[in-house]
Amino acid sequence: MSAATWPSSGPTAKSITVSPTGPQFPLSDPQLVALLSRGPDFGPLAAPQRRASCLDGLGYSATTQILGAQQVDVSGRPAVLMLLPGETPETVTALVVEPGCSSAHSGLLADRMFSRP
Repeated sequence: MSAATWPSSGPTAKSITVSPTGPQFPLSDPQLVALLSRGPDFGPLAAPQRRASCLDGLGYSATTQILGAQQVDVSGRPAVLMLLPGETPETVTALVVEPGCSSAHSGLLADRMFSRP
């Protein structure tokens, strides 16, 4: 068989596209550190019962201390960023959740850990 009669072996590198791995984290490390020293802005999660339900949905105790919070925009959608104690005293866990975060649906959009200064 000549090369012209071989069946197609599938997509070529030219036709393959790669989707982004997810939304970019909405704040830089310096912005996250600064958030630790400001009063929290929980937005739609301002009610303690809603926050407790959200924390439960994320796998945290309802009494977990929240070190900071801010309303943010992720890919054009409103969200809430919360800072929680990390696995060690030197680390902080940053979670970005949908405004409707609850025990039934955490709505986790992004998460990462960073070091305290």
